[in-house]
Amino acid sequence: MKLRNLLLGATAVAGVATVAAAVGVRELGQRIARTTRPDVDPLLEPPTDLHHHMLNSHDGGAIHLTETGNGPPVLLLHGVTLQWWVWSAVIRLLSEDHRVFAWDMRGHGQSVAGTDGVTMEAIATDIHTVLTSLQITGATVVGHSMGGMALGRFPLDHPDTFANHVSHLCFVATSSGPLVPTGPMHPKLVRSVLGYGSGWRYPWADSNLSRTLLRWAFGAKYSARSVEDLRVLMSEVSNETMDESLLALALFDITEGLEGVNLPATVVTGTSDRVTPMHHGVKLAELVDGDMEVVHGIGHQVMQEDPHLLSEIIRAAASRRERRP
Repeated sequence: MKLRNLLLGATAVAGVATVAAAVGVRELGQRIARTTRPDVDPLLEPPTDLHHHMLNSHDGGAIHLTETGNGPPVLLLHGVTLQWWVWSAVIRLLSEDHRVFAWDMRGHGQSVAGTDGVTMEAIATDIHTVLTSLQITGATVVGHSMGGMALGRFPLDHPDTFANHVSHLCFVATSSGPLVPTGPMHPKLVRSVLGYGSGWRYPWADSNLSRTLLRWAFGAKYSARSVEDLRVLMSEVSNETMDESLLALALFDITEGLEGVNLPATVVTGTSDRVTPMHHGVKLAELVDGDMEVVHGIGHQVMQEDPHLLSEIIRAAASRRERRP
């Protein structure tokens, strides 16, 4: 009888906890859905006065990117699961006095991965292709998250293109090494741990649960619009691209390659970034002897949370027309 009572009590506690969790998710999801940012939300609407490029990649794929504005060139590289228009607010602000390019990373949006798939090396080569095919020189190249990781590979794999086409690098919410302290794992182990090729992932439906989960990517300055945009982007990425991107992230580590390399670089990190916590940015800045910009209260989605501040940081980086010795 005592055992039966204990089991019934445990079941009741579990049931109460489940109900409480469901109520908590509902309340937080509804609160997120009511949150507005009048200073930012209008800027998040994707601009339409753009020129679209479609370039051939080295491995038979296609690279889609947009262009707008006039002035010193800026190339914006987004992170995994995103697309060019996650930069909408930054594009609107920077295009007032800069020629702004923003791409869809291979396997994302309108860009198609070629035979090399979604790897850091292939993405770095795509950066080379964009800069050389469009004859962009004196560029400030901005890489967010996985885009920033591939940007770190780029000068190591394509030093001549870097020297001839780039004036400054801007690393945003990113890292020079693996996001877990155990370091890169063997590819077979990664595939096993991540369920590589399993074909299943959370569908990111329009729900309170999705809003609650995605809130984790932001700091204090999120809005319903920015969270919804991220949900749409997450829902549109394919299983194949997601699997290959996770594998690339798990195997990524260029700390030894960057050590002692003096790059003209600015590193931006948010104090509330849970995806690439602040110590990743600090380490990266030390490796490349770059300038450090700490944005307080901001999470991983810096371009959505504080596009005004990020645009000013990029603008300042772009104004440094001469490389440091």
